[in-house]
Amino acid sequence: MSQSHIVCGAGVNLYINGKLFASVYEFSYDVQTPHADIRGVDCLLPYELASTIVKVTGSFKVYRLRRTGGFEGQGVIPKYQNLPREKYMTLMVLDQVTGAPLFRADQCVTEHQNWGVVVKAFMTGSLSFTGMMALNEAYQ
Repeated sequence: MSQSHIVCGAGVNLYINGKLFASVYEFSYDVQTPHADIRGVDCLLPYELASTIVKVTGSFKVYRLRRTGGFEGQGVIPKYQNLPREKYMTLMVLDQVTGAPLFRADQCVTEHQNWGVVVKAFMTGSLSFTGMMALNEAYQ
């Protein structure tokens, strides 16, 4: 039986600081590389478009598991008293079929967490992050 060339959600895992984070059901990220216009005097059009920064943002959604302590209990977010000493985290989405990293960001910090529950449904949460640089299997 042949393998599909399309990556499916059930075939990827999220690792945080090298540990499998099993309760994730959605992951998304955005890599921005904005450009600035380089202009001259009395010229309506730019001479060049110059690279400025690289910005990586993203989020993931999880199912809340009992007795885990949420993101703080699992070591993803520091507890309030430790926020000034927050360390970077590494996020990696790994393809189970090929073993290739579909996404990797080594220097990430958390920005926002959100939790909610609906009657007759699962409690879910989301965590937003910002990172310095994102890599994928093309950078191996």
